[in-house]
Amino acid sequence: MNRLKLALPYITVILFVASLGLFVFNHGFKYDDYENYIRVQINGTENVDLFIERLRDTSGLIELDKANNFAYYQQVDKTVVEENLNNVKEDYPEIETTVETIYPSVSKKQRIIDLALTTTLIIVLFAAFSYVTKTRAFNWNLKEYAKYYGLYFADNILSLGILAGLVSLLSLVYKINDYVLFSFFVLVIVKTSIYWFKLLQEDINQMKTHFVENFVNDSRKIFVVALILCVLLAVGMGVRSVIPLAFILVAIIVNFLTNYSILTFQVPKFRRALEHQVENREKTQTKPEKTEKKYVPNPKLKKKNKKKK
Repeated sequence: MNRLKLALPYITVILFVASLGLFVFNHGFKYDDYENYIRVQINGTENVDLFIERLRDTSGLIELDKANNFAYYQQVDKTVVEENLNNVKEDYPEIETTVETIYPSVSKKQRIIDLALTTTLIIVLFAAFSYVTKTRAFNWNLKEYAKYYGLYFADNILSLGILAGLVSLLSLVYKINDYVLFSFFVLVIVKTSIYWFKLLQEDINQMKTHFVENFVNDSRKIFVVALILCVLLAVGMGVRSVIPLAFILVAIIVNFLTNYSILTFQVPKFRRALEHQVENREKTQTKPEKTEKKYVPNPKLKKKNKKKK
């Protein structure tokens, strides 16, 4: 278990690099609401459900809306969709379909830029606010300011990068929308709250130690509260909200992973030097102090050596 804790920062960095690679490879997201897609409306008096079920095996399908009798396709030509529909209609000739191409008002590139700018703005505002209201009163030098805010910035970059890779991975099988992207804001807000309430003390080393010691209890409380809220929201919003709400929980888990990793990371050379200093300090404290013996004259000896008159 101790080896896993020591390796966790390196595992986090590997996940970050792999996530960025996946995000670039998928050009952000493969299936999403921000590129042109094809919507098929199914109409009929009978066998509508059976017809919709047959569409599950057609290429390019990204979503089936059984409640409204819609099927959505992306990354495929309209002619291919119409050909697939005609093949299914051979068994259900009474079904009528309407095929149309939907052009979104916001492009994928613009949505990613907006997301990046908004999260960056939250991070910068917290840094400025905490400096004006809190850390400016600390007895910190430039190195300590760079250390604290460097931890905060690096923590956000790691967690946002890993979450971006996970969302990109989800886009291979699910159409990404604004509800899924909301998890990025949840991640930054939760992380910022933790840094404000748990990681904003004058002694940086004591601050990190206190956080690690209480990590399990604090993370469990936050996760349980988030889980209860997500379950209640899923009951009220319906089945279509399950995956976006689940990714809010994923964002919180990623937040805890990067928090623990970055706050417990130490370069091996400096870690060994620190452990050596601690061992020397403990030996010095436990070593008994030498007491000097005071000379006490023996009165009998003094009397014996006295000169006779």
